[in-house]
Amino acid sequence: MNTTSMEFTLCQDKTNKSPLVLSEFMGTSSSFQSALTINPHDLLGVADAINKGLTMSQEEKEERHNTLLDSVLGHTSSSWAHTILKQLLENVGGEHTAHQTLELDLAAMTTSYKNAKKRLMLFDYDVSDMTIFHALS
Repeated sequence: MNTTSMEFTLCQDKTNKSPLVLSEFMGTSSSFQSALTINPHDLLGVADAINKGLTMSQEEKEERHNTLLDSVLGHTSSSWAHTILKQLLENVGGEHTAHQTLELDLAAMTTSYKNAKKRLMLFDYDVSDMTIFHALS
């Protein structure tokens, strides 16, 4: 995880509490709800966020900063590790975990391939396992 936004927040605590403009693609964006979140490919959206940050009141800057600071100080490396481990343990064996690849039934695959009018085969990234997605007829 890129921690630049956290470091910025900590530094701003001793200065003028400038607002944080943060890409929605950053890993920290879900934790920093009070940041001005932007899509970096949307140039007008980026310009609007910068303008909002430059023109917002000092009270709003301080309120947004305090929310960001609470998030940074409340999420220590220990709490991050605890959260990740908890999520991993809760999902062990669930639908989003890796499963053993079943042995390929070559006879069934050959029959389906020969009988299909249209064919679609998907291969994993190193082509070590072959998966037949669907033989369209």
